Amino acid sequence: MSAVGLPSIRLDELCRRSDAELGPGGIRAVVVSEGDALSLARRIAHRSRGQHLDAPSDAAALARRLRAGGGALLVVSGLEAFSGDEWERLDLLRSRLSREGSTILVLSPRSMDLLARAAPNLSSFISPPLWHLESDPDDRAEEDAEATQWSSAHVDDSPSQKRERLIRRQYEEASKFPGEFVVMIGTRILFHSADRDEAIRRYESAFEDVPDGPPVFIEPGVRLPDRDPVVRGRSLRGV
Repeated sequence: MSAVGLPSIRLDELCRRSDAELGPGGIRAVVVSEGDALSLARRIAHRSRGQHLDAPSDAAALARRLRAGGGALLVVSGLEAFSGDEWERLDLLRSRLSREGSTILVLSPRSMDLLARAAPNLSSFISPPLWHLESDPDDRAEEDAEATQWSSAHVDDSPSQKRERLIRRQYEEASKFPGEFVVMIGTRILFHSADRDEAIRRYESAFEDVPDGPPVFIEPGVRLPDRDPVVRGRSLRGV
């Protein structure tokens, strides 16, 4: 398999087609130029209302992170660091990549080649076609403008202001799933379901499986300022 000759696709078209064609548990891969994977993965996640996941360094950890993502669309970058051995391990763990949400792998030409050679069974699970996603100058300019605006608007934030903004964002994200219990780390949704017991199990397992920080648990129907998100029975504020 070679990146040369792959059909090109624009970011907006990729997001539109993935939303229409990629069902629960589906996996899609796109190939990008070397060095573009992180920025383009973030743009795909933003436009698709999904979550960006920077892959951990080993296959087992990546499988756990994907399963912890619940029903969210996860857009994965960072796979350039995977060796052939790690791709082989991921191939053996492919059944653990079956999840409620869908997955988009953002690959460099090198990682695409390793996927094809070292993980042929996983490669066969990926929904066709395989596209080359080019970095659009308009998208890069938009991303730079957003980063500059964010930096300028929040350069003088105090820790308490950052905490308040985080809590607001968490409730905004949780409100997209009315009637469901939501488990989050930061503003990233790990799991959502109307099944309280299953949500609690996912919440507890996230303390072991997801190293990014303590997960929080938001109950359905609760809105600010009634109650802050909860970390193991305690208010997030002051933890």
